[in-house]
Amino acid sequence: MRFEATKESYNANQVNVNPDGTWNSTDPVTGGGSYLNVLPSVQWQYMLTPNTNVRAAYAMAISRPNFSDLVPSVVTGPNNSPPDVTVGNVDLKSTHANDFDLLFEHFFQPLGILQAGFFYKDLTDPIYNTAQTLTSGPYSPCVRWFH
Repeated sequence: MRFEATKESYNANQVNVNPDGTWNSTDPVTGGGSYLNVLPSVQWQYMLTPNTNVRAAYAMAISRPNFSDLVPSVVTGPNNSPPDVTVGNVDLKSTHANDFDLLFEHFFQPLGILQAGFFYKDLTDPIYNTAQTLTSGPYSPCVRWFH
């Protein structure tokens, strides 16, 4: 059994601009979160013969989002046409996985091994980038990337 605790916090600034693009004001933005994951695992091995094993394993795992993807930010890249706008997502959750492994091993004497294995991962809340072309709003026309 593995226990993983996560605590994250951020301090950022929201820059507000006038319609002509000049600075208007800056507002502080803070946030964060914390959570605990309980991650069980179990392994099993059976010796079919003195030189042949079968192994099986199950484990739960997580993959946390990059911290830079969690911060409420907007980054514009003016070098593309239309320009890219990358937006942080404060609502990203960790990806959770149920991992299943099965392995067959045969050891040749005096030297060598033959292995065959199978694995399967069942993912929930996977993190991936998506793109959307904006047709209205302050960043139109832009390609907006979401995490």
